[in-house]
Amino acid sequence: MPASLWQTAKTTRGYTGHEELDEVGLVHMNGRVYDPQLGRFLSADPVVQDATDLQAFNHYAYVRNNPLSLTDPSGFSFLGGLFNAIGKFFTGVFKAVENAVKAILRNSIIRSIIQIAICAMTFESGPGICAAAAGALTSLAGGTPLQALEAFALTFVSAEVWKFEGSWTTGNGFISATGGGIGTSAATVLVHGVVGGALSLAGGGNFLQGFAAGSFGEIATQGTGQLGLSGGQNLGLRLAVVAAAGGLASQLTGGKFANGALTAAFAYLFNYCYHGGACFSDTPPSANYQDPTQGKTLAIGIANPFFAPIGGASGVALETDAAEFIVSRVNQLQAAMGAAADYVTMGVGVAEDANGVTQVIVGTSEAAGYLRPGVTIDAGELLAAGTEGHAEINILAYAGENELNLLWVGATRPICPACASFLDQAGVKAVTPLK
Repeated sequence: MPASLWQTAKTTRGYTGHEELDEVGLVHMNGRVYDPQLGRFLSADPVVQDATDLQAFNHYAYVRNNPLSLTDPSGFSFLGGLFNAIGKFFTGVFKAVENAVKAILRNSIIRSIIQIAICAMTFESGPGICAAAAGALTSLAGGTPLQALEAFALTFVSAEVWKFEGSWTTGNGFISATGGGIGTSAATVLVHGVVGGALSLAGGGNFLQGFAAGSFGEIATQGTGQLGLSGGQNLGLRLAVVAAAGGLASQLTGGKFANGALTAAFAYLFNYCYHGGACFSDTPPSANYQDPTQGKTLAIGIANPFFAPIGGASGVALETDAAEFIVSRVNQLQAAMGAAADYVTMGVGVAEDANGVTQVIVGTSEAAGYLRPGVTIDAGELLAAGTEGHAEINILAYAGENELNLLWVGATRPICPACASFLDQAGVKAVTPLK
């Protein structure tokens, strides 16, 4: 009987569930075609499923020549079906994980938290990793390659802008060196607001929202500092407070919380911390640290191997020897700091006590006298642990508090005009370049 008389589109499957090609008397078993008259496949099985079974070496046989008890859904060995099932399982798992990650990262707040955390761990090495993280997160959230590139570029530019702005408002910056107090703090808040607004506009946002995030983030930075939330153990907490302040300010002005949080966090990391803010440690690791608030004990008479000529010299010779020593010691400190020397300033001062004994004072622009890894204080040197953000001013203040007559000072970076003015008024000579 011709197959066309009884076979329909719904009855093309035979006993094993494979497609019966009755017109040609063959069975399509997915991977290969089987001839039921010969009891053999028309092509060889590329897999030997069991090398200890001689039947497995018959590449044209169906299920080890045992068709009454076994079936072969794939047309290949059972390993092929097993591997196919395993592949489908893991494909499904990976797809589920991918969808879950995309769903999570589509939440802008979660994405901003992850980005801030990555940037906080890597910002000392520059904005490259932070920017790459922004691009990767955008891509993982389902963004296009162009959107990921835009996120990378905007993050990189934002970080560089905050770093540049920090050279004016923090550390040895012009604004922070113009006298301190409420006026300076207000000016810094205003500048942060303007920079935040400009960056918001550059990213296609609203100036007011960026201004609010930048200015309130800076207010939070100053406020947490006044509350004593400084140092490495509080970095995460302080960063969270600053980011939350920026996010809320942006939201209150009609913007997104995540955008404001990122603006404030970037300002804190690449502006405040990058330029020597109190972000890493509450106490310096140096064993030679001396806190000027703990009395006025001085290491009088301890010889300094780099400074021996000063003891018996006078006049021009004394000044020449002091300058040579300061320059030499400053170069040592600069080399020891490595990459941090680009944004952290260390200074060296030479002073005399009431008995005419020479004292060497080392200062840093970082809070609490924090010393970067690799930086050490030599025997006989005194560490000026101030909070002014200027190594030279910390040295000057330390000398005054300890009744020392500061004579010369130098620094690893050019001395800012305001600092130079203060030193000149105090009768202290700067022996390294000025800005």
